[in-house]
Amino acid sequence: MTFDSSRWWRGAAIISPVLVVVASFFMRPNLFGESQAPVALLLVFGAGAAAFIDDGGIRRSPNFWYFWRVPLWVAMAYVSVLAVELVNGQELDFIGWLKGITLALVTLSGVVVVLAQEDRRVLVGKLFVLVIVALSVSYIVTLAVWAVLGVGAGRLGEIFTGAGFRPWPFYFPFTPTIGIRALPFDITLPRFTGLGREPGWMAMYAAFTYFIAPRLGWRHWSIRAIIVVALLGTFSTAGFILFVVVVAVDRIVRVTPRMITTFRRLGTIARAGLVGLFVLCLVGVSWLLVKAPVFGLEAKLTEDRYSSGDRWSATLAGIKALFSTPLSGGNPAEVAPGLSIIASIAPYGVLFALCVILAFVMSGLSHESFKEAAAPVAIVFLTLLVAQPPLDSTWAYVCVLMALAVATPRMIPVLELGSAAR
Repeated sequence: MTFDSSRWWRGAAIISPVLVVVASFFMRPNLFGESQAPVALLLVFGAGAAAFIDDGGIRRSPNFWYFWRVPLWVAMAYVSVLAVELVNGQELDFIGWLKGITLALVTLSGVVVVLAQEDRRVLVGKLFVLVIVALSVSYIVTLAVWAVLGVGAGRLGEIFTGAGFRPWPFYFPFTPTIGIRALPFDITLPRFTGLGREPGWMAMYAAFTYFIAPRLGWRHWSIRAIIVVALLGTFSTAGFILFVVVVAVDRIVRVTPRMITTFRRLGTIARAGLVGLFVLCLVGVSWLLVKAPVFGLEAKLTEDRYSSGDRWSATLAGIKALFSTPLSGGNPAEVAPGLSIIASIAPYGVLFALCVILAFVMSGLSHESFKEAAAPVAIVFLTLLVAQPPLDSTWAYVCVLMALAVATPRMIPVLELGSAAR
């Protein structure tokens, strides 16, 4: 993937990616998204306009138009919510629904226009990686301050992120947190929320960044190490488990024919040793997912029963609705409805869940370089499937677009606005 440096003097080529990444802070489900989502809409609308100016017309390729399937299926998901509420005779918050679909559709459409051009999509990806790495470095600095000056040192104020309906502290230099976490050996650490509304989202962004950074040419081990520290600092069990699973699967899928040939040429004892090592690694990963202190499933069920209990109840409600009332949904008063794609079946019906799934599936099935985007897209999809709400989580879908755009080969302009009439 090449970068045309001759375009850098054109301000619009830089402005639109910068506006998109700045908008990420104000977009749901991120730091200021619960209260300032319209700001994100205005910023992305401006980014799309700047991108249109930068192009001097419309740039079209199969992949560019293919990206429109994401906002299309997200819009269909909102329509299905409206249909279920009307059919069930539920009290309809039409203004809230209209605001949600407008924010999602306009924002995603603007992002698609910005990502249509190669140097812009590379710049969006790199700026987003820089944001996540910068926030992660801030968290590491906060840990160092706490280690030297004590727990709670460097507190600068509070931020209302929408998590827990109360403001949460942030620390020097700029580390948003949601409380603290006590560990063995009298260790107390801040629970990192980073760009997200709550730690689970930041865990997803960290894992996502871990995979797209190498696709952008940033392969140094230190970048990945910083990102992993930030992911662990969220203390998100779902984020940790999904990260480990996707890393393991990604490594298995990337086994090359040359490696297979080398394996076949080895002696019987060497091959048996490698197979045994592979099985041992699988056993170790399985143990890690269940038994790991702080992050394992057992630790989560023991130490944070409120969060895990809500998600489990919501998931069971979604499964129950799938087999009882799939089209109309179940009881909208179920505990914590809509906490995941599975749980969303209860309040919104199976058509909503299907539309969200199709936003991922249809955007990736025919993508010519989907193998390069599969791991980061899988992180987002699995997070929404089991752990985070898919409705009004616009930046999660932007991440899907970003992963696909970064993996897209160089586009060739086919149609310019000035030559359309000819």
